[in-house]
Amino acid sequence: MAETATTASRGAKAKLAAIVPVLPIAALALLLRLIGIEGPSFWFDEGLEIGRARLPWPRVLLLDEGPDPPLYRLVLWPIASATTRELWLRLPSVVFSVAAVVLAFRWIDRLGDRRLALLLAAVLAAAPVEVHYAQEVSQYSLAVLLGVCLSIAFERAARRGSALDWVLLTATSAAGLLSYYGLAFLIAALDLDLASRLRRERSRRRLAGFALANLFLVLLATALYELMLAHQLRHFAAGNLRAWFKTAPPWMIARSLLGALESRVVAFFTFPWSDAAPRGLLLVPLALFGAGVVALSARGPTFRRPLYVLATSLSLMWLAHGFGLYPFGFRYALFLTPLYFLVLAAGLGWLAGLGRAGAVAAGGLLVAWLAFLPNLPYGTNPWVTPPHENLRPVLEYVDRRALPDDLVYVHDGAIPAYGVYVLEASRPQILGARGDRSSVDRQVAAIERAVGGRARFWCVLSHLREEDIDGILLGLTRGETGYRLADEIRERRAAAALFVAPRPGEGSSP
Repeated sequence: MAETATTASRGAKAKLAAIVPVLPIAALALLLRLIGIEGPSFWFDEGLEIGRARLPWPRVLLLDEGPDPPLYRLVLWPIASATTRELWLRLPSVVFSVAAVVLAFRWIDRLGDRRLALLLAAVLAAAPVEVHYAQEVSQYSLAVLLGVCLSIAFERAARRGSALDWVLLTATSAAGLLSYYGLAFLIAALDLDLASRLRRERSRRRLAGFALANLFLVLLATALYELMLAHQLRHFAAGNLRAWFKTAPPWMIARSLLGALESRVVAFFTFPWSDAAPRGLLLVPLALFGAGVVALSARGPTFRRPLYVLATSLSLMWLAHGFGLYPFGFRYALFLTPLYFLVLAAGLGWLAGLGRAGAVAAGGLLVAWLAFLPNLPYGTNPWVTPPHENLRPVLEYVDRRALPDDLVYVHDGAIPAYGVYVLEASRPQILGARGDRSSVDRQVAAIERAVGGRARFWCVLSHLREEDIDGILLGLTRGETGYRLADEIRERRAAAALFVAPRPGEGSSP
């Protein structure tokens, strides 16, 4: 018994010692993710997530008003029920993101390359897209963490295949399916790779474990489809996805794939929210990616497999996109960033291996990458425009300035975050029509109908382009019955204005 305890203690110490080299990188990752985390208010998507997480039990489990499975909502549920502070509600995403840095290091280190493992951890720690989603109330950081966990679990099952390994693989895959539907593409790609490896080994014990794990996952996926996903495809995907493979010629399909890989994967993963940046910037990550592909391919089958898994996952996503089942790229493929950045890290390692000049260049690229961090605050780079909406100070201003009986009209785009910051509004309020994305003139007309000739009302706007906010505010002051703009506050992609009906003989604003 004592000998077993000693062995277990040594094993625990060895595991702890194995992650010591990555701890400084993890500390940097934590610092980058905490800087400015409370700066921007909750934006539209975050408000939706918090609203879903506040639903009573058991409705929080089987929600047919949102697009995702329930695991992330269950994590957020106790926090969202207790506070509305940005720090605490965004903190789970920070924890998931830093954990992904540490586990990604452990994954590659166990494959036998500590230098590459440290480079991958450094890239994940500094990558702007990782920092951005680590500061957002969303399931994307959890999906990235589970992507790393899946890579580790499938590798363990392929190498050892003990009963514990198959349990770990099944549990991790189930957590992925219960967190984010997109992880099904990564699970399928890893499963195909694992099936190929097991077929060559012809081990009955491992094949039995593989079959049982897949049987459970197929049953779980079927249940999720029947309970939730079918509803999403019928209602939410109908207006956003289309089966364009059925009408596009083959040459257009092939050409659009290359363009989508560039704009929706390489560009977004490397420089997120940088649509206005010169396309020449992409030459650097593309060159590093190409060098990384060559470097990993030369290392043998162990390091070629992540390339196969990445290519297979993207191919499956592209097919689903073409048949109108799932979006391709951007944040919807964020769970693939550990594989993408592994290839980039291999490219950086190749560059650093060219001598002192190469090492300086590789380090310089990592440091320069920090200039693209999108949340320090609102972006230190002129091309970075993350979708933040600073609604909280707008609502605080309205709360200070509004009279007790002032009507508050909340535009469609402001409703989710408004529901977070204004829990028990004592003033009369009208929530705009959900999903109103019509022309500015029609939105103005809808507001006028809703307020019904009220003498005073506040209009709260968010989740709109700045020019649309200007158009709505100006539109409400026009015409024979136009209102007078009596008070106003403007923040980033958010505004509130007090409109007062003109007094007799006063007329409307020009």
